[in-house]
Order: sequence, then C-alpha cells, then structure tokens
Amino acid sequence: MVSPLNYQEVLNSISFFNLKQLEELRRKALFLIQLRSRTKSSGVKDQDWLLAGILTELTYRGLLSEKDRFRIKKSTSFRGFQTKSEKVRELLEEAAPRLKDVEKIALGQICGRELAHYLAYNGNDVSLHLLLEHVDLTLMAIDKAFPDYLQSRMLGVIVNQRFT
Repeated sequence: MVSPLNYQEVLNSISFFNLKQLEELRRKALFLIQLRSRTKSSGVKDQDWLLAGILTELTYRGLLSEKDRFRIKKSTSFRGFQTKSEKVRELLEEAAPRLKDVEKIALGQICGRELAHYLAYNGNDVSLHLLLEHVDLTLMAIDKAFPDYLQSRMLGVIVNQRFT
C-alpha cells in the first residue's frame, strides 16, 4: 500500500508528466479499478460477460477507447440487445456447463473475438453498433470457429485452454 506521503507526491508530480506517461498512468489506474471492483462485486451473475467480451475485442482492435465506451448516440441504437444477449448467454452456459465466473469472462472474450471475425469475414466493418446489433449471431460464429463444440456441450474445453 502506498503511504499518504507517496500518494501526495504522485498527485503533486502528475502535472509534470508528459502525455505518454499520463496515458500509461491512466491505463494502470483503470486496470486496478476494474480488478478491485470485480473482487468487491457480487460476481459475474450481475454483469453481462458477453458485453464485456465484445468491449474487450473492440478495445483490442483499437475501435473503442475509454472516452467512447459508453456514449450512446441514439436511444434506439441497442434496442433488443439485452434480450438477445441474455438468450445467447443462456445457450452458451448450456454448451459450457459448470463454468466459474472467471471462465465466463474468458468465454465472453472468446465470443467477442469470434463474432467480430465472423462479421468481418462476411464483409462488414467491425464496430460497436455492428456487434451489438448482431449479438444473436454469436452462436453461429462460435460454431464456425469451433465446429460441433456447442452441440456436444464441450465449449468449456476451449475456455479451459486459456488457463493452461
């Protein structure tokens, strides 16, 4: 834990940091905030791990920054997303039974990546709007990337590979 003196020194010296240093500080602070808020929350059951995976993929592709993350242009932009996402998550959980919370987050990231690949392969420009609009195609994307894993309820094997 940082002592109050060191903390105050950091606060006083921030104004002297260059843009690259400030960006690095921001990234580390956001990471720590997310990490600590996850451990304090009641778990993945209260969050949409599929949405988190989609946002992770967009961030990885450089298509989503923190300042853009939750800016909604129109109220109709994501109509139906929650319903579609809940149904997809339910079916994914059936195809990968007994996943732990952290494994569900990993599954969300795999789904976000595969959905983006699937839509891009079909000639679309990947964007937040596109992924949220077509979240119901996640199962097709997963089946294309990992044939028969959904049907055989073996999707957990893919997730577990991330942890070995």
